[in-house]
Amino acid sequence: MKNESLELLRESLALLNAGAEWVKHSYEQCGPIGIKDTYAKEEFDKFENITSRFARTTDMLINKTLRCMDRFELTDSGTVIDIINRAEKRGLVTSADTYCPFF
Repeated sequence: MKNESLELLRESLALLNAGAEWVKHSYEQCGPIGIKDTYAKEEFDKFENITSRFARTTDMLINKTLRCMDRFELTDSGTVIDIINRAEKRGLVTSADTYCPFF
């Protein structure tokens, strides 16, 4: 069971890394656009890309990677706030309140 959980965690981390690279790529494309009154359709497309990539990567972090860590440590995942609180205890985030201010 531990070996299977470890392999799932490795796969999850690899996917998370790839997702983060795509978010970084989109961020580099959106940075020069800046804030202005009107945007071209292509600029909206770039913003759409970054928001959807960010959402998928965040979902991957919480629902895949952090849950895999819980499984590896034989911990019941519980709610999203439970997962974020354990991430804080593990030192992965500095403050659960910063990363989950709406809870």
